[in-house]
Amino acid sequence: ITAQRIVDDYLLLNKPFDFEEFKQRFLTGKKSVTVYDMFDSIIQENRAKDKINNSEAYKVAKQSLMKFRPGNVAFQDIDYKFLKAYEKHLFERGVNGGGANHYIRTLRACYREAMKRGYVHPDCYPFRSQLKPNGYTFAHLKTKRKVRAINLEDLQRIKDFTTGFELDLWLFSYYGGGINLWDIAQLKPANIYSEYLHYVRSKTGEEFTIKLRDEAKEILKKYEGSEYLFPILSSF
Repeated sequence: ITAQRIVDDYLLLNKPFDFEEFKQRFLTGKKSVTVYDMFDSIIQENRAKDKINNSEAYKVAKQSLMKFRPGNVAFQDIDYKFLKAYEKHLFERGVNGGGANHYIRTLRACYREAMKRGYVHPDCYPFRSQLKPNGYTFAHLKTKRKVRAINLEDLQRIKDFTTGFELDLWLFSYYGGGINLWDIAQLKPANIYSEYLHYVRSKTGEEFTIKLRDEAKEILKKYEGSEYLFPILSSF
């Protein structure tokens, strides 16, 4: 790739000249890839691998970022100040701590993938790491939840009160850390890896990985052989 070709691209796109980006393209011969380009690539690749939940998680995160910065965003544009402003934007739009954590964590995953593919130099990495202890961290972004415990006696009363499919759904949610019914309905065998259940919560896009208890495994055995783990959507 020639220097004149790179300059022509800047003129055609009406983009301000960026020396670091120019140097990267000139030395590597690779076309500049924006943050949204990288998101699109990851989304398409996950769809091709039938990883629909992952694809949707990146899609939702991209849409959130585009509401903050509608135009093209270069990876070099993302620094500590950018991330703090994005965090503020999310809270102003009513996103809770857990949701903000998910969006920014997904953006970090996208950034890391871009570095692996040589689209951005590691020196630009804005997140906290061993080499950048003062980088941005989202560890403080958490959802405050009120824990509502149920004792064994109450659990047994519920088991004695009802039986069948409805009880299985409730118990699976209980053993699965409170997974809601809509997310349960969408679960497929592909969501289970070894002894773990991995899913993306529809409401927030947050990813969860839960070790399946023996009781949950016993419930799932009752409904083996279906497209979904539970015959809810497949029954329509």
